[in-house]
Amino acid sequence: MPPEDQAQLQQCVDTIAQIFYRNSDPKQLQSLEGIEQAVREQAQAHVLPQLGLFLSPPQPKPHTAIPGDSKASSENSI
Repeated sequence: MPPEDQAQLQQCVDTIAQIFYRNSDPKQLQSLEGIEQAVREQAQAHVLPQLGLFLSPPQPKPHTAIPGDSKASSENSI
């Protein structure tokens, strides 16, 4: 990973850590186990689903026909 990307990623991680800290129960942050649990819960709820969307290949959109817009209907209307 290029140094510029590493620096940008670190800024994002720092911001995420601040948000997680603000939104965690202070009692949970008193032990290493509690911190790990809080981070895991918040990451699974808020970060990982977005990463999953990024990593998933785009699905083709189903083709929906517009009534009266088919070639067959335009040929029959002559």
